[in-house]
Amino acid sequence: MKMRVNSTVICCISVTLFLACIFIAKEATTQDSKSEQSPVDQHNAQQLQMMKFYGQAIESMAEAMLSEKTAKIYAKFSKDFYDALIAEGFSTNDALKIVVSTNIPLPAPSGQ
Repeated sequence: MKMRVNSTVICCISVTLFLACIFIAKEATTQDSKSEQSPVDQHNAQQLQMMKFYGQAIESMAEAMLSEKTAKIYAKFSKDFYDALIAEGFSTNDALKIVVSTNIPLPAPSGQ
């Protein structure tokens, strides 16, 4: 199943990255100033933390988007949208073109 990245996904990723940057910045300001690590080592450690966080966040989003439950939600939305277009008088070809060209809204994230 081929899935398009829509603006909602990009927005979620951007918010996740922004929150990660805030977390890392806060972490950096609370570190003991007498740390034995050099500034370069501290920077590298922070980069590693950010990469791990980004990887986990992207993996979680991908799992949610590719789950069977999400696929069923997408299918139901597409079918209901198609049926509504037909009911409003669109031809079957026009309705199909509209459904295919429309970004499917993402479901609300579950409380994890």
